[in-house]
Amino acid sequence: ASTSDNLSSIVDGVTNNSSDTNARWTNYNNRNTSDTASITFTWATAQLISSANLYYFTDNYSAALPADVTFEYSLNGTDFTNIGYQDVTPTAGFTKTEYVFDQVINPVALRITFTEQSGHCVGLTEAEIMTYAGKVEVNTSADLSGITVDGTAVSGFDADTLAYTA
Repeated sequence: ASTSDNLSSIVDGVTNNSSDTNARWTNYNNRNTSDTASITFTWATAQLISSANLYYFTDNYSAALPADVTFEYSLNGTDFTNIGYQDVTPTAGFTKTEYVFDQVINPVALRITFTEQSGHCVGLTEAEIMTYAGKVEVNTSADLSGITVDGTAVSGFDADTLAYTA
């Protein structure tokens, strides 16, 4: 699939420069051949992610807000699972549109798929993938406190016993 403008521009920290085609990304070249456009972010190690901020580029010619946006994450870089997000209406004018996920995820890849409005392309000036900044529960001990098999507790459990037989 061909792209238009500059894909690397959506991770350069600039959110508001649409006059420079190197400072935005659109799928203009594919607007009439595909109903969707996808961008996948990948990392060498898993990231704890809670949301994504997208800054949309629109114009009076072809770039319009997407009709729909979906997010999928992958724990292995190959298999993707859909992740929902809180209801949000995309905004134009280089304003941040924040997509807060229904749950914190820990992927090695995040795919964003845009469904285009008919005859239009989708454009971004920036994409920010936000790491989770909340509190993570820390256990005070790694001691085993019980064993269950198919939801049933093993009777006679003893933390000092290292093997059980059926």
